[in-house]
Amino acid sequence: MKEPFNTQIEKELPEALRNVVRQHPLKKIFQEEEARIRQSASAGNQPPVESASGGAKVISMGRRLAAVAAVLLVAGFSGYFVWQEFFVEPPLAVTLMVMPDSAEKANQEPEAAFLKASDAFFNEDFKKAVPLLSAIPKTSKWYDESQFLLAHAYHHLTNYKEAIRIYNYFLTNKEAFSNLPIKHRNNPSLRWNLALAYWGDQNKAMAQQELNRFKQEIGNNASWNNKIKVFEAELMKN
Repeated sequence: MKEPFNTQIEKELPEALRNVVRQHPLKKIFQEEEARIRQSASAGNQPPVESASGGAKVISMGRRLAAVAAVLLVAGFSGYFVWQEFFVEPPLAVTLMVMPDSAEKANQEPEAAFLKASDAFFNEDFKKAVPLLSAIPKTSKWYDESQFLLAHAYHHLTNYKEAIRIYNYFLTNKEAFSNLPIKHRNNPSLRWNLALAYWGDQNKAMAQQELNRFKQEIGNNASWNNKIKVFEAELMKN
């Protein structure tokens, strides 16, 4: 029967290294070393010598050390590759990579999304228009126009705070305002709507302030007189 590998040397090894040794061909050397130790003990602890005449062969200390070094080297390489694969983070040059977008995302044309959103707005389906307009990204050339429509959609849906935010965005941002189509660059209308939005948000002080600014901007304009009178009358109410 084949002798199991269960020597004193095995017991003295760490468990991880012991598993490597069990699977490595060099385990025979350790078996021979164990046999040498037993032979030495039975002979009265006489120091073993290496036989050159065909007698019992005893492994030299140099060979035993070489075997241990070889096993350690195998274990070291195995552990290194396991560590690299499962525990070490990728190099910065890898983690900072920008992976290519899928063809569907890279070729997506935002114009179709804007046209769908604006159609919903001009069909007065404001509940549908709001999420569609909100989805237009800042990188799109239709972003500012979509925000302009979005402010009015919020206003119609009585979401005055969001309407106020976007109206102010255009009134305080000359670049954004200049990006609007010419047909939308009606500054008095934005100011007027802003005043109404403040009123709807029950902020009468800001509503009156914006109304006064609106009146200064338009000057003596008969086409606005009736609306202004109605608005001022409402502001005077408790």
